[in-house]
Amino acid sequence: MEQVVPVALFWEMVFCGAVFVLVYDWLRIIRRILPHGNLWCWVEDIFFLIGCFLVLFRQFYLRYNTGPRVIWYVALGVGIFLYWVAISRPLMAIISKGILSLKQTLKKIKKEHRMKREKSLRDT
Repeated sequence: MEQVVPVALFWEMVFCGAVFVLVYDWLRIIRRILPHGNLWCWVEDIFFLIGCFLVLFRQFYLRYNTGPRVIWYVALGVGIFLYWVAISRPLMAIISKGILSLKQTLKKIKKEHRMKREKSLRDT
């Protein structure tokens, strides 16, 4: 059985918090590319939260044989906040602009293709 090293576990929890937000950002990107209803988003969020719980359970009970402590939740919060401020917000802004630009380009191509098809049908 490993002995709990509080400082190492603190930084591990900071890292876990950042990874949780990174995974959730991927869910958000998928939702922007393939929009779907509120029910499906709710189901995705439930599975995401269950996955986070399982990771935390593994960390607290199975790996370190300790229960959750307030400091571990603080560390998770620190990791979430640092990733969100430093990486998530700027990255999601860039990705959102890219997705919007791609959608507009595809819409323009689709419109041009439709116009060419209608013109060819009229000419025949």
